[in-house]
Amino acid sequence: MMNEHPIEELIRTSRARFSEVVAKQSRTLEEAVSEYKSRTGMHPPPNFDQWYAFAKSNNVQNIDEYDVIQDVIRPFWGIPPATIRRYVRDALGEEKKWYTGIFIRDGQVKITNPAANNFEMVGLLQKFAHHLPDMDLLFNPVAEPSVVVPHDMLDQLVETARKRRRHKATLNFSEPPSDLVDVDNIPTHYGTNILDIGTQLSWNAITQSCPLDSPARELNGTDLTTSYARFPLGFIYNKTAFSDVCNQPSLPYHHGFFDRTCSLHYSSTLLPVFSYAKVSTFNDILYPYSIYYTDKRAINEDQDIDWELKRDQLHWRGSSTCGFETVGGWNRHIRHRMVMAMNNIKNPVKILKKVDNAWIEDVMSPAAAQTLFDVKFTKLDGCGTDEARKAENKEFSMAPHEDFQDLWKSKYLLDIDGHAHSQRFYALLKSKSLVFKCTMFREWHDEWVWPWVHYIPLGLNGLDWFETVRFFAQEETGRLEAKRIADESRQWSNKVLRKADMEAWMFRLLLEYVFAFPH
Repeated sequence: MMNEHPIEELIRTSRARFSEVVAKQSRTLEEAVSEYKSRTGMHPPPNFDQWYAFAKSNNVQNIDEYDVIQDVIRPFWGIPPATIRRYVRDALGEEKKWYTGIFIRDGQVKITNPAANNFEMVGLLQKFAHHLPDMDLLFNPVAEPSVVVPHDMLDQLVETARKRRRHKATLNFSEPPSDLVDVDNIPTHYGTNILDIGTQLSWNAITQSCPLDSPARELNGTDLTTSYARFPLGFIYNKTAFSDVCNQPSLPYHHGFFDRTCSLHYSSTLLPVFSYAKVSTFNDILYPYSIYYTDKRAINEDQDIDWELKRDQLHWRGSSTCGFETVGGWNRHIRHRMVMAMNNIKNPVKILKKVDNAWIEDVMSPAAAQTLFDVKFTKLDGCGTDEARKAENKEFSMAPHEDFQDLWKSKYLLDIDGHAHSQRFYALLKSKSLVFKCTMFREWHDEWVWPWVHYIPLGLNGLDWFETVRFFAQEETGRLEAKRIADESRQWSNKVLRKADMEAWMFRLLLEYVFAFPH
């Protein structure tokens, strides 16, 4: 028996840990350097002092929380720098030109093969490019990530990287090498190891980086649910473990990306590809998404309304973009599964009920549960077969198109993965509503925005969906916490998800990137 609702415990413990992290942030350059050495066992890269001054002058709250950068950069230390530069040159010269090239030359930013999602990066980089040496950058223009290195090779690279850790301070970057890309004359290359495997079954490919003994690589493996979910209803208590693909062999049955992607330019070579979201098995380098940076999906605060005037429902409107849809496949995709589960509830749903000061399992009637949800498609807009689309049209009734600013009429807003991550997360966080998020994708801000503190995480199997919403909508404690989290997430996101924060994060990332490949 449980005297405290599991969600109350998760909020209490998460908020305490978050407060500790915020309180411990470095307040001087000397403290930041000491913390960097403590976390990495290395000296900071050259111009770390310039980065620190940039961050402080822009009132960046998080001075120490950049472990994501170390995680994504680490394997590249195991490859000779000249080889990395050749990888970039060959990928940019590839006949089909999958990637966008962004170059820094003498403190100026140049771009080739521009795509809509990358073009705005020029403005972001230009503010600190004069502190960087010349470099060549490979940006991914599509939603899906690209790079999965086999586990045995990845282990070797990480071990080599460990031996190359920098133990002495380096004050300056050396002169640029002679083999950087000629921006005006990129040589054509036909042999780049990039495969277009979109629309195909890709589970075996995207789990190659998992250990052989992990559930995802085992025959008939089972999910390690206890590593991330608290039962009986599976509330997510460890978001990192939950988003570890190697823990969940059931993913192809719960999420479209792991069934068949619409677009996947796949490489098993460790290309330094910058992508704005990835799942755990991919080795892409994360960076702030240009849609976030340009505020193209921003909230109009004048159209938001006070909490007390909002509807007591979990609200979502969107399209069916969630992987390549096939007959017998589309109903495994996360958006389809959520809409089906929440839009036409026919059977009693599992909840928790407080009896004699203890929480026990119970059920809620379909009619009572349905009042809590307003989750519908506005159009079928994914990629897939004609036969699959016919089946979807029979299953789903479309709701009218909704203006983006109409979202704020509801207290509880749902954010769900599409082909990759959702593009509306920042706008939802900055509203006066409470955000529920279901995602397997990792982004640059994961250390800065916390589950159960700034948003409510949801699992994939559906066990926690109904009770999580019911708790916040109907329990007195839950209603108080819902408003408190909505208020605190709005305040925090307006402090740490600004353009200045993305610039500081990218500045720090590129210092690490170029110093991982010394000239």
